[in-house]
Amino acid sequence: MLTPLASRMEIVSVTPQAGSSPGAERRKQIRYSFTAEIEIEWGSSTIMGQAHDISVGGLFIIPSESLWIGARFSANLLTQPPLKIECTVVRAEPGRGIGVRMALADGAAAAQLEELLARLESSR
Repeated sequence: MLTPLASRMEIVSVTPQAGSSPGAERRKQIRYSFTAEIEIEWGSSTIMGQAHDISVGGLFIIPSESLWIGARFSANLLTQPPLKIECTVVRAEPGRGIGVRMALADGAAAAQLEELLARLESSR
């Protein structure tokens, strides 16, 4: 069962912990298998990409152009209706994509994400 997103608006950064081995799982949220197009607002241009493996706190993106760790951007996850998110790159896998921490703009976006995750949970 999912807990309300209102209490999960602050997202914990995925960072290595002292004594953890490289590649060790450090995520605290459940990831769901998911694929959708994403529009990344980068300066005055738009970068397209594929979003994968979503959780309440982030997702994995395969962008059409490289972004670096620490890069911040706004994006539209092209679901129905589109979900507006603010992202920070926390992991880069050269040749694969980027892991981002995401924040939601408002309560409507939080409700939309909660509904999406509930649908993904029920299809597991």
